[in-house]
Amino acid sequence: SAHERLVKEGLLTDTTQVVLGQSKIGMAVSAKAKKPAPFRNKADFIAFLRKAKTIGLVDPKGGSGTSPPFMKAVEELGIAAEIAPKYRYIPGAGENVAEAIARGEVETGATAIPELVPNKGVKVVGALPADVLVFGSPTAAYLGPHASNPDEARKFLRFLATSAAMKAFRA
Repeated sequence: SAHERLVKEGLLTDTTQVVLGQSKIGMAVSAKAKKPAPFRNKADFIAFLRKAKTIGLVDPKGGSGTSPPFMKAVEELGIAAEIAPKYRYIPGAGENVAEAIARGEVETGATAIPELVPNKGVKVVGALPADVLVFGSPTAAYLGPHASNPDEARKFLRFLATSAAMKAFRA
């Protein structure tokens, strides 16, 4: 993962990590499309996938942290043979999946919700239901060793851990 690589390179240490939350895998559709009903359980999720014509995923060959668990969940649901032909692998990161949805290259896509939300061209349908996949990737902030003002940076990291900052982050 990027985190492990940056620790090995000496650019991050876990001692300065402030966990901001857990990023769940979610799915989105174009902002222009009619927003489908949210999937609250396995049956709703399967119905959503079956209706979708194309599903954008971050190319797993590029080191995606979300595509492999998503594809494994679909496999464990017993519908991989039906759903996998709909996959379209998008190079890069999750925000590229959001862009592909917004441009109409794919009907829907799955990636970390924080990579979908900032794109005004998409609507998040929801997180994968817990009876399909329990996934949480930490979103964190760190103090790098080359900070020009480490004392102020530490104050900022402490602020990020406050309830006011967490509320803004969730929003």
